[in-house]
Amino acid sequence: VSDRDLLRAQAETQKVKELMSSPVKTFYIETPVKTIVHAMIEGKVSAFLITKKEEIIGIVTTEDMLLLLSQVLTESNKTELILSQYLSSPLFQQSINMLNQAGI
Repeated sequence: VSDRDLLRAQAETQKVKELMSSPVKTFYIETPVKTIVHAMIEGKVSAFLITKKEEIIGIVTTEDMLLLLSQVLTESNKTELILSQYLSSPLFQQSINMLNQAGI
């Protein structure tokens, strides 16, 4: 069951204000991608608003980040990463710990 499935099931009875996060976290257009990805992981957030000169100009999502990762891997000719090479890395272990703490 996905997040979208759950939202769809509740859509008829729930109001947006009951689901939304507040205050809304935004990032400036020149923010490093790494900063946004870390904020997504740490905050368990799938999208952030993007601003330029204090005006909202767009939204960046986890899907956008995955597409960017795919593009970077393709451009660097590293199209085949082996999962086992990363499972013991400190970053992976930290991610596992975060998931466990979140009850996932």
